[in-house]
Amino acid sequence: MNTDLSRFSDLLDRYGPMFDLWPATADPAWGRRFLMSDLEARRLHDEALDLDGMLAGYGANLDASLDSDAAISRISRKIMVRLPQRVPEVRWWAPRIAAGFMLAVMAGGMFDIYLADRNPIDSIEVASLDTLIFGPAELDLP
Repeated sequence: MNTDLSRFSDLLDRYGPMFDLWPATADPAWGRRFLMSDLEARRLHDEALDLDGMLAGYGANLDASLDSDAAISRISRKIMVRLPQRVPEVRWWAPRIAAGFMLAVMAGGMFDIYLADRNPIDSIEVASLDTLIFGPAELDLP
């Protein structure tokens, strides 16, 4: 392989077969001239064009598979497959705890009523409790 052909092959590998996309430092005009003058350069250029077309096709397929709707449906299908077929039993502990608490309150209330009937509160105790809760009564001072 001569030096010009190896340089041309290297530039094709780096920048692709479209000479318009080559940077000015790669000398695209030289690439066009060399392509017209060498059969092996034409074969390499044709292979690069085929590879470019194939990669563009793969890129379009990849873009279609990465479309947001397609990705969401693909992910949701994978999730739905992994979910169990039977819905697990949901246990509701909060209502049971609330019912137990209400039963305890009711039992305490019943016990308090039972004790109130057995030991009535004196009126003096009520009066002194009344002043503690509501404060001293207003006095009429002369």
